[in-house]
Amino acid sequence: MDEDIKKEIIEKFQYKKDAFGNKILYEMCKNKPLHNNNDVISGKVWLIGRSYAVAIERVREKKFINDDFYDVEVPKIFKENYDGSFDKDVQFIKDNEIEKILLVHKKFTDAIKGTTGLEKRSFSSKYLHFHRPEIFYIYDSRASNSIHKIIKENEKLYKEFKNSRKELKGKYDISYAEFFIKCLILKKYIKNKFGIELSPRHVDDLLIYISNKDLKIRNKE
Repeated sequence: MDEDIKKEIIEKFQYKKDAFGNKILYEMCKNKPLHNNNDVISGKVWLIGRSYAVAIERVREKKFINDDFYDVEVPKIFKENYDGSFDKDVQFIKDNEIEKILLVHKKFTDAIKGTTGLEKRSFSSKYLHFHRPEIFYIYDSRASNSIHKIIKENEKLYKEFKNSRKELKGKYDISYAEFFIKCLILKKYIKNKFGIELSPRHVDDLLIYISNKDLKIRNKE
């Protein structure tokens, strides 16, 4: 993976502008950050979920008509399952409060599971990211596989990860927590090596680039 962690590649993502669709989602959450209106809640959940192929109406047991699910059940996630503290948890968290960040993700994932019966960690990470893009990293299987390879193939980074992961068990969603710590390690590595500060969005761009590159190589084999 070292061939993918080069300055010219990193700079490409540091200065990459957000796609038009992502800009709309960021602006939506910036302009309507709160969860005190059912129509706004269902709209944000629907748009982010459908845009990123993580729609949460995919449930363990089909008990709802889709319209009823978004109009009735989705607001309950925030107001009942979550106990109504979502906005407070998300709006006031700081980027250096790693334990709180991971707990917010776990709490939100558990609240969604209360309605869907499934762990929607990828949706949780994306929904949280659009509300606090400077803090939450975007989790999905492609990004997770890419960063796992990067960290594991670098002895120093892997050792740092192993030391960090000892404190993760029990409290958090372990898959997201391990992914999050790896992202922090990668971000610090890039900052120390190249003097480049990547945002969570640009870390995601890099990881998806690596995933797509690997897929093209496999398809040629």
